[in-house]
Amino acid sequence: MTAPSKFRVCESCRSLKASQPFLEIVPFSFLLNNAVDNPSVPIRTKPRLSAGWYEDNWFEVNLEEEDIECSVDEMKEAAEGHLTTEALMWNQNLNERTISGMTSEDFRLRLNQVLRKEGYKIDNQRFPEGYQEAPLAYDAVWSVALAFNKTMDRLHKYGKSLKEFNYNNKEIADDIYSAINSTQFLGISGYVAFSSQGDRIALTQIEQIINGNYVVLGYYDTQADNLTWFDREVWHGKPWELEKLGSLIRGRGARPQTSQN
Repeated sequence: MTAPSKFRVCESCRSLKASQPFLEIVPFSFLLNNAVDNPSVPIRTKPRLSAGWYEDNWFEVNLEEEDIECSVDEMKEAAEGHLTTEALMWNQNLNERTISGMTSEDFRLRLNQVLRKEGYKIDNQRFPEGYQEAPLAYDAVWSVALAFNKTMDRLHKYGKSLKEFNYNNKEIADDIYSAINSTQFLGISGYVAFSSQGDRIALTQIEQIINGNYVVLGYYDTQADNLTWFDREVWHGKPWELEKLGSLIRGRGARPQTSQN
């Protein structure tokens, strides 16, 4: 996460508290920059939904290096209560064997071992940028390998080879695209499949910072059009209705299904 440079209006951090029953979708850096430009205007008068690809402790680390003049406590206060959404990046069944033979926990332990050797202080919860996305990169390699194998088998039936491919060969390119599109397997990041547009299909995880920590509020399944909700959210002021949140996530007003957990 790259924070805005020279953020110096820390008093405005104290106004970052959700209170209104509607949502504004902005990058968190925008909130801080807005405080610099408009120090007299409260910059969080409604719940904020921010991108969820940052590391879990992004608002606590590297403040001095990035010229952030707020203290850690002030940054925590600024971040408190905001929502994030992101694709689920780790298989939630830690002991489930994937196509590679590893479980997601096996992968995490191997990754952490490599990072320690490279000098990263991960035992102090200091993870490098991109750590959370590591399973996606690993599964992407498997996706390509499986698609190439499938393409090679198809081309062999017609006396052709994948070695004949170049960027002007639309026939083989279409075969590769079709193979990737039909590839499905259980990976480190969970169940891997692709939409007809070539996008990765994955559960969307919804989180909120509560008492300084990210708490999973629920998951949204785009394929099943189903929202699983755990009733863990904490709102400051007037509470939201779950139906409204489901409507915002799915773009329409169908009532989401809730979890009893």
